[in-house]
Amino acid sequence: MKKQTVFTKNKKDFHENKFFAKKWLGQHFLSDENIRDKIVKTANLTPNDIIIEVGPGKGFLTSPLTKIANHVIAIEIDNDLSQSLPNILGYPDNLTILTQDARDTNFSDLIKNQRKYKFIGNLPYYAASPIVRKVLTSKIKPSEIIIMLQLEVAQRMIAKPGNMSLLSVFTQIFGNPTIIAKVKPTSFFPRPKVFSAIVRIEVFQKPLISQKKQLSFFNFLKIGFNTPRKQLHNALSNGFNSPSNDIKSILNRCGIDYTERPASLNLENWYSLYKIFDSQIPDMGKDIEIS
Repeated sequence: MKKQTVFTKNKKDFHENKFFAKKWLGQHFLSDENIRDKIVKTANLTPNDIIIEVGPGKGFLTSPLTKIANHVIAIEIDNDLSQSLPNILGYPDNLTILTQDARDTNFSDLIKNQRKYKFIGNLPYYAASPIVRKVLTSKIKPSEIIIMLQLEVAQRMIAKPGNMSLLSVFTQIFGNPTIIAKVKPTSFFPRPKVFSAIVRIEVFQKPLISQKKQLSFFNFLKIGFNTPRKQLHNALSNGFNSPSNDIKSILNRCGIDYTERPASLNLENWYSLYKIFDSQIPDMGKDIEIS
């Protein structure tokens, strides 16, 4: 299928630079100064801060970041935008632009010896979850994450027991997510069809799950949430090809009613279960595929 490029007329703060919003990249450029200022304020920037920004676009948010922070590393998948960004911003000395997919980026390699940094971005809806997972599991983690997400994804991220999902459990194991503000479609250009949200994640520098166990924990959650509407013992029994009674016994040891559904468990429940299964399933470290 041929990729579509949609020309969008200029809006305030974009009037000097014609630009193209590429549908296949899910581009919706932030154009609301109030929302931009709220993101900057939430980040609580200092002149010593190192920033990794994903999705700088035309530099609407990048500009104030470079005026405050010590160094901004901007990751942009669109080569046209990454090539024009330095000129748009006036070639700031503290800006590094990388043309690559954030989903394939090793954020720790970018930081190297500068171990403290903040992660900021207006994330494309289609890539938000894998990017969040990538940064949360980085060897060198940011002190905080301030990102723009689809509102529905943000609400799943902050969910409480009763409405938990793979995304909410995984995020909350590694940090404390909060919705800072809901954002209307009119704050973007072109307008998306859905509402968005600014989310701040206070990242735990020593999460419950160690670096070497993060992949197996994620795979364990994928099994647990593979059939979210079924009782948990069925999902685990099918996922690990284990007798249902054995799974029920394990759940009982953890103080979990076997009739509970995955969405009902809290973080402590999942962590307790994982410790048991991790010690009993030797192949947990492999990248398990869920059919």
